[in-house]
Amino acid sequence: MEKWWNHLPIAHRGLHNGQDLPENSLAAFSKAIEMGYPIELDVHLLKDGQWVVFHDINTERLTGESKNIGECHFQDICHLTLFKTKEKIPLLMDVLNLVSGRVPIYLEVKAPNQARINADRIWEEIKEYYYNYPKKLAILSFNHLVLKELRLLNEELPLGMLTGVFKGEGMPWYKRFVIQYLSLIPVIKPQFIAEDINSIHRPLIQLFRKKGYPVIGWTVRNNEERHRAASYCDNFIFENICI
Repeated sequence: MEKWWNHLPIAHRGLHNGQDLPENSLAAFSKAIEMGYPIELDVHLLKDGQWVVFHDINTERLTGESKNIGECHFQDICHLTLFKTKEKIPLLMDVLNLVSGRVPIYLEVKAPNQARINADRIWEEIKEYYYNYPKKLAILSFNHLVLKELRLLNEELPLGMLTGVFKGEGMPWYKRFVIQYLSLIPVIKPQFIAEDINSIHRPLIQLFRKKGYPVIGWTVRNNEERHRAASYCDNFIFENICI
């Protein structure tokens, strides 16, 4: 299988600038498409079964209005604007329609629990797009149980195991262990590993890299981190720097 996920640096939440191009907005994705960069984006499953493109579990930071996104229907949040622009929280389907295979999408599933439900529903949402653009879509998640369920649904779907070293995150030790040490890698059989750029040098990660697993570093924000990525990664996710 061609390792297309190694080809170009990936724009974190689109090419955003915190002003007229907010993160995870149609405007930021359009800019990434214009510049030819692959897109990383985040999705949450709403209470009404729809998927929205948004990073945080609460809407306050980006919209000024506090709503726990997993408890909302789309009608509860569709009016909210991002960073006081005209941009609104997009549905995943609207983003897929915008991109239409012009650049690759790295879709991070935010799924704190209910792995089977989230896997089934995200697969239903993206499978037509995946079959239309088989080298243009990959799924990532810190919830490796979601990835395990997705692998059962499709043996070829590109999956990336998000990982890192989590200290002081309030995460239960067993979840931290599974994520940090990639315990489910034999079951998930990922196409790549996505590691925190600050711990990209971890011996375990570099061992897996030597074994043939491409490593993508997240998130490169300055030239020092870019140089680190050049030494320890096959590709990287970036923001706030010129590539």
